[in-house]
Amino acid sequence: MLDKVGNSARVDNAPYVEAPAGPEPMRLDAARGQKPKAPMDAPSSLRLRAIAGGMPSEEAGTTAPADVNQPTPADVRPEMGVGPVRLFVKLMVGTLALSTGVRFARYPGDFAKDPGGSVWAAINLQHRSSVTHLEQGNQTVLERFGAHIPKDSACFKARADVTHDVPSGVAGQWNHKTQRVKLNPNIHFESHPAQVAGHEFIHCYTHPEFVERHIKHPHWKALNEGLTTRLTEKLPDPKRLLPIPLAKDPYHGFKLSTGDSWPDAARRIEDEVGEDVLLKAFFGGDDQAISEVAKAAAQIYPKIASRITERELYQAGSMRGGQQLAECYVGALLKNGQKLPDSFTNYLLPVFSYSDISPGHAKKIQAQAEKSQKRMGIVFDTAFFSPDLKTQRLALGMLREDLLMHWKKVIPDRK
Repeated sequence: MLDKVGNSARVDNAPYVEAPAGPEPMRLDAARGQKPKAPMDAPSSLRLRAIAGGMPSEEAGTTAPADVNQPTPADVRPEMGVGPVRLFVKLMVGTLALSTGVRFARYPGDFAKDPGGSVWAAINLQHRSSVTHLEQGNQTVLERFGAHIPKDSACFKARADVTHDVPSGVAGQWNHKTQRVKLNPNIHFESHPAQVAGHEFIHCYTHPEFVERHIKHPHWKALNEGLTTRLTEKLPDPKRLLPIPLAKDPYHGFKLSTGDSWPDAARRIEDEVGEDVLLKAFFGGDDQAISEVAKAAAQIYPKIASRITERELYQAGSMRGGQQLAECYVGALLKNGQKLPDSFTNYLLPVFSYSDISPGHAKKIQAQAEKSQKRMGIVFDTAFFSPDLKTQRLALGMLREDLLMHWKKVIPDRK
């Protein structure tokens, strides 16, 4: 479309060309051999070039724009579709908003007591614990281990609550003093509230005799949590909306110096004594079963120095065989690659502390200790490394009698 008619012409979107002001007369000699010019009313070459540069050709099947202000096809941007990334973001934002809204509607108190934790739990799609989960966890424990749980267990009267009153990062908690099971309202998606409740109720049903006879040992927490985790994994998996397997208990990440995880060490105890003996000891408090578990634990858990063992050495050797027992204890530590402690020898040895023993004497002591272990077998390890004091005392008495017959004192008396 032309803007105006005059001495010069301009067309949008076309090359700018200046036409001459008017036709010039042709000389006769210059006209020789030339074709006649077209009539004045015929389209000039200028107009044809302008039309060809500014409008689409008819062969393309289109017509020229009716208005010069209309944008060309190159300026018209097609509408963009929804890509997979944008779609995923929209779905996630919608899901998180819905999750937060539903949780706020169902549990408004959570956002008042722990607003930050509740929002974070909703964003991470964490489970919301309930009393139903506590009941389910308790019921599964009774169905699986009820035959070994005494009818008068104090756990039947224990209190169980879903509460924000738990330490950060703790899914559940059992308090022996208050006899209370606590369940965190927010449980990670890969876990399940009923599973956590089952773990805590196993703590609750653990026999007091088993606890009292092990609680002072250095490896008590590893033994207790390892066995509890091992038994929790024997419970049936709770039903889930999605077919996603439950994650392993975090205690599988806790390692002993031997390389075993806490649950793996517990599994080795079960392999040694059998499930029935383990359940009798853990839930029933059976005396003989507890001793069997303690003997197995003495061989499996790291063999380290213990003030409790050193105190028991003094009690067992105060009348006779004290130096033999103390030297054999030193040999047991050296045999297992342990450093001698700086603790007081309680006058059982002619040195002030165990670390004062000379390397030469230590070598002779270790050689005798290895012979003693071959003679006494499991009694040797139980005497020095049993987590159960009652079992340890019996083993120390048996070992003392053997040492009185076979052990030769290494460290000479002070002059």
